Amino acid sequence: MLDIKRAIIEVANNGAPMSPSIAKSVIEYFNQNKPIEEKSILTKKKK
Repeated sequence: MLDIKRAIIEVANNGAPMSPSIAKSVIEYFNQNKPIEEKSILTKKKK
């Protein structure tokens, strides 16, 4: 319970609730060059 309180306080103070090494892994995962499926939300008429 104390860890949750610390994490909430850290986030409230603009901190990161994860270690720098985990944050790096997350950023690297999302920066991978994966092909993006193109899904159009516009109807044919609106295009």
